[in-house]
Amino acid sequence: MRTLVHRRQVSTAAPGSLGPGGTIGPLVGRLAAPLTWIGKLSAAGAACYLIAWAWPWAMGGVPIESGDLTAMVVLRQIASIATILLPAALEFGYPGVARRNPLLLRGVALLALSQVVAPVIRFVQDWASSTLFLMPDTGTADLPLVFGQAVTVARILILVVGWIAIFGGLVAAGARPRRGLARAAILAVVIVGLAADLRFFDQLWMRDYLLASVMNALAIIVGLAESAILAACFAAVLTGAFRQLRPLLGWSLGVASGLAAAGAFVANLVSMLALSSVQPGDTPDYTLFNVANVLNSASMLLLLLACLAGLGSGTEERRVAWPRRRLHVVSGDRRLRPAGG
Repeated sequence: MRTLVHRRQVSTAAPGSLGPGGTIGPLVGRLAAPLTWIGKLSAAGAACYLIAWAWPWAMGGVPIESGDLTAMVVLRQIASIATILLPAALEFGYPGVARRNPLLLRGVALLALSQVVAPVIRFVQDWASSTLFLMPDTGTADLPLVFGQAVTVARILILVVGWIAIFGGLVAAGARPRRGLARAAILAVVIVGLAADLRFFDQLWMRDYLLASVMNALAIIVGLAESAILAACFAAVLTGAFRQLRPLLGWSLGVASGLAAAGAFVANLVSMLALSSVQPGDTPDYTLFNVANVLNSASMLLLLLACLAGLGSGTEERRVAWPRRRLHVVSGDRRLRPAGG
């Protein structure tokens, strides 16, 4: 009986065959990796947003939303661009995320979408506020205001769905928080937020504008839902960092982003309570309000860095159905012959 032995000489691959970035470094390889259509739209949207904001200033005008070029406005706009760039950053830091963890990519894509439509929503709100006082008092004078509030609620709903998808992606990456931790974080945020909203209930519920008051109540409910799912995501990234999931830098930056968001939440609530107690004629102090804006912007920038660092890239390959095994029964004497023999 003859035994065929196949031998193949193993040699070092040529430098040109190591693939993109093989000779320069893994970072170049990642930057050269092709983006999906979501990543390409993200990069293009961030570029268009930057041009639309910076063009008036470059031509001698001022950035949108402000008559003065202040550091606060610049920081907020940088955070907006960072939010739009989240899908592209995630694909750079997490190659194959569209296949391996689609929920995470869809979540950051929805966050980017909510930021893209934000200027349109602000335009609608300004139009509604200016139109409200020009309409005659016919019982439907609050319709422009209701329309402006409806688009705001729609944007918050996009954020809620996006954060839910991100939470699912974090869980798929192995960061499933304990039920007690997740419930405690959610309850704490909802109770504190609801207590603060109830204090301003008399200002939100306007008897002369019933539809607008109903939309205010709906906005409160949706806002509390967003805060709750944000708390759940924070519990998830804490779990991932505690379990030292790969890559540790990405999960650590995710925790830092969550801490900044939590600080912004607390600072915003305290600022609202402080401003509500200001007496007529007194000069309000917007220090805490500015702190909340800075922390909120820092949260988005840290989340962008976490995506670039590969947040969730330790996700295992998606499980597929186990291939069926077939049993072949061979009877008689079976001999192997070389091809063409």
